[in-house]
Amino acid sequence: MKALVLSMALMQLSCFAFAGSYPQGIDEYDPTSDFYYKSVVTQDNRGLLSKGGQIGNIAIVNLAAGTTQLLFKEPIKGALRTFLYEAGHKEGAILFSHEGYSPVRNNRNIEKRPPRNRLLIELALPDGRGSELHTAEKDGKNLKKLVTVPTGASWHIDVKNSKLRIVHRTGDSIRLENFDW
Repeated sequence: MKALVLSMALMQLSCFAFAGSYPQGIDEYDPTSDFYYKSVVTQDNRGLLSKGGQIGNIAIVNLAAGTTQLLFKEPIKGALRTFLYEAGHKEGAILFSHEGYSPVRNNRNIEKRPPRNRLLIELALPDGRGSELHTAEKDGKNLKKLVTVPTGASWHIDVKNSKLRIVHRTGDSIRLENFDW
């Protein structure tokens, strides 16, 4: 019985890792601004193996103004895969909010500059057809869907060239789709 419970728990954890979701949620301060980001979890009553809820939105707290707003007008329908922003500069590289997860490339010998006033949010599509990338200013203003990344494609931020790049594989070739970062 213990082995069964342990194997079920390990399967659930591996699903979290594979999906790239945030099982612990978002709970972080931007070190270069007066913003605090906190995930808003929706209730999940699906049963025994339920993860207790999923992130339904992201609260942005402006500590200087004492205000709070939700990033999305409607609750998130898919799983949150990425919540990323520039957090500083150190030793010739731009620091990002999540050091362990790295969709960041070409990040060496970068001249010192202030972090960009931008959030990048990746949401898995609920039907499994890929994900959506959204951008907004760090205070949540000007939220927009940038692009849908289909299954089989990948994406990364090219820091040196200030591009968010989608890499599409087509047979034995690739096609790049670039957006300003």
